[in-house]
Amino acid sequence: MNQLGVNYTGTVSTTDTEQTCQGWSETYPHSHHQSEKLADQHNYCRNPDNEPFGPWCYTTDPDTRWEYCTVPFCDQNCRMDQQGKNYTGTVSKTRFGQTCQAWTSLAPYQHRFSVKMADHENYCQNPDNEEYGPWCYTTDPDTRWEFCDIPYCEGADNPGKLTFLRFSRHNDTLHLPIWNVKLS
Repeated sequence: MNQLGVNYTGTVSTTDTEQTCQGWSETYPHSHHQSEKLADQHNYCRNPDNEPFGPWCYTTDPDTRWEYCTVPFCDQNCRMDQQGKNYTGTVSKTRFGQTCQAWTSLAPYQHRFSVKMADHENYCQNPDNEEYGPWCYTTDPDTRWEFCDIPYCEGADNPGKLTFLRFSRHNDTLHLPIWNVKLS
């Protein structure tokens, strides 16, 4: 997440003072004009208007219109959870060293993310919420896509080391995840 939290997509739904956030699609107790563009964001803290102190929400308290939220801040070069949905770094190689195809390019692989991901150049992302984290289409004609090796941020929800065995045959690639979980 950057310092303004504009790209924050987490699920924090309480303010700094523990107020419950009002749903973005709701206009009670506080009417607003954010409902259309944020209707699918439930009551999660967001920063749709670039507030200088980060994500915020309307509250369910009729006497408090809105407040800022405390959300996890993560260096852009690491991820906070397994899926890495909030990852905004610039890694552009897969865990096996393949160069990532630009998201705006449809060659060598056509895909449905070119408009949605236009601002992400050829950086690893997770536009479809893959369980095992950020990935990208590759420029290799024999490997359509691969996961990327994005490290976990300090204090992140790290389930252990994930290793992938890759089996490729023409354009079909099988990624077999293997966890190295610490047993106590």
